Amino acid sequence: MVADDVPRRWHGIPAGHFEDLARGGGGAAVGELVAAQHSKHALLVRAVVDEAVAHGHPGGGAAEDAYAALTEVQRRAPEAVAAVVRYPATGAWALRTAQRLRAGDGAAVPGRLAGLAAAAAVRGAVALSVRVPREPDGTVHLPSVGVACLPDGDGAGVEVEVSGDGSALIGGRVRVRPAGGGPVRAVAEVVGGSADQGWTGVRMVGLGGGFSPVFDDVEPFRFPSGEVRGRLAEGELGEWAGTLRAGWEVLCRVHPETASEVVTAVRVLTPLAAPGPGTLSGTARETFGCVALSRPPDAVAAAAMLAHEIQHAKLTALMDLFPFVTSPSSDRRFYAPWRDDARPVTGLLHGAYAHLGVAGFWRRQRHEEADPAEVTAAHTKFARWRDGAAEVTAQLAASGLLTPAGLRFVLGMAEVLEGWRADPVPAEAASVARRAAETHRAAWIRRHGRPVVPG
Repeated sequence: MVADDVPRRWHGIPAGHFEDLARGGGGAAVGELVAAQHSKHALLVRAVVDEAVAHGHPGGGAAEDAYAALTEVQRRAPEAVAAVVRYPATGAWALRTAQRLRAGDGAAVPGRLAGLAAAAAVRGAVALSVRVPREPDGTVHLPSVGVACLPDGDGAGVEVEVSGDGSALIGGRVRVRPAGGGPVRAVAEVVGGSADQGWTGVRMVGLGGGFSPVFDDVEPFRFPSGEVRGRLAEGELGEWAGTLRAGWEVLCRVHPETASEVVTAVRVLTPLAAPGPGTLSGTARETFGCVALSRPPDAVAAAAMLAHEIQHAKLTALMDLFPFVTSPSSDRRFYAPWRDDARPVTGLLHGAYAHLGVAGFWRRQRHEEADPAEVTAAHTKFARWRDGAAEVTAQLAASGLLTPAGLRFVLGMAEVLEGWRADPVPAEAASVARRAAETHRAAWIRRHGRPVVPG
């Protein structure tokens, strides 16, 4: 049992906000998670400098100089630096670089920190001159802004000179300036407007209602998956934007609380290759703020993908603050109604929380569909994922692998799901959901044997 005397604050999160998150929502708590992740990124960026110096890396001095430049830009344009530091790819790069430096990897390049300073200077229109390393392929990266290509240059780095209007001269050859407005626009565009002049700008997609996420198909650290796609042509990006805009309208109209969470937490969308006829989406701990997804087939699918992934994002950020699992490396594996493999406890918890959000999405969406077949399909999805998530929360609560905070969180989920079981579902939809669940379980048992019942 969990004690009734809940602390007023858990690791800086008010207890009431913790309960809101456990019940699948978030509200103001999502902003607190975003702030915590921003602090995490800032600490990781500082760790790159400290690890480089502590281990005597030859790039340690360059990293210190770059950090000083970043600090100077922050003094004059703090919001620009905040945008670059909290950028998902910044977190992934800083984490991996600090880890490599700590392991004594001489191939790590801590001087890439200079690219962050240059990017912040462009975004904040701060005059700055800084030397940014060139990658082996001749590219020069300004995270959250774009990539210059200087394949025939010499030396390990190039000068990036930023003017007070935000325009920048990169390597003395590529000149870029902040881009104008528009529903699909680059953060910065090459002067002259020709993409073959050595510049590939990160683009933003205006989805409406003040939500304009970056569409990142450029950054090498944009998402830790082999499924990421490369640069999308303007026409294809326009098609993506149309579907995403329609999906965002569905989310804002029917699921406003979820839309508010997405606006607060999501900064970047990254395109993935579709797995055959299906769709694919994901989030990752090291790239908080990024949702990676294959192209949704329609507006409702786009809305559902965002509703699914915001759950993973919230739980990822929360588990950076709270130990929810007593033995993350435990070799015990569990049955999940949405997966064909046997799941570790952390993956099981993530899946349950995501499908709490998915069930809530279809619980609302089923009343918005007009076509009878779509109405039945929505009721079916609600019933299946409500019951599946309830089954998994029971497994988790009985597993003995949760900390007190983890158990309290799971019991909050279970309370919501139990309440939803009183919602009426048409007999046809309930029957289809039940048969689908039975078929999935039978196939899983044929592959893995009967699941072990915790307790």
